[in-house]
Amino acid sequence: MKNKILLCLLIVGLLFTITSCNTSKKDDNNNENEVIDKTLFTIKDKEFHLDTDREFEGLKYKISSEFREIDNVTPTSTYMQYNYQPDNSSNYFYFRILFYKGKDIDFAKNDYIGSEKQYEYKDVKINDIEGKMIDEERDDGTIHHYFINKDGNTFIVDFISQNDIKDFENKVLDSISF
Repeated sequence: MKNKILLCLLIVGLLFTITSCNTSKKDDNNNENEVIDKTLFTIKDKEFHLDTDREFEGLKYKISSEFREIDNVTPTSTYMQYNYQPDNSSNYFYFRILFYKGKDIDFAKNDYIGSEKQYEYKDVKINDIEGKMIDEERDDGTIHHYFINKDGNTFIVDFISQNDIKDFENKVLDSISF
């Protein structure tokens, strides 16, 4: 009788072990089957994809094909700008890349932001590219200026929005290369 009780307990224990191991394997398989779309980001509940490769003055990056592209030349720089403005409403954001040929970061900062504003640079790395960043703190969104000096030329990569665009900003920065 003792042997039968012991055998029943052993069988119940084995069934419990097998069931819990099997559940664990199913969970692992479910995680492996999940596909994470690294191009997807959301701004103001609208989904976009970084689906288009672009290059501006040697700086390569990805952008959404749904964004409007504007290029321009100023007396001291050239720039590429992207924005999204649905159905006559306000812009979701501005994303700009400015190029200063033969100029250093301080010149570009003073030309673009102005010398009267005293912002501190933060050191940053963008895909192993060293640069500087200015975070213009504001309550209603984002203003981030990233400065990269490459071969004696300065690029400013600019993110400006009244919306939360952190995911968009990080994905674009992750796509940057020369």
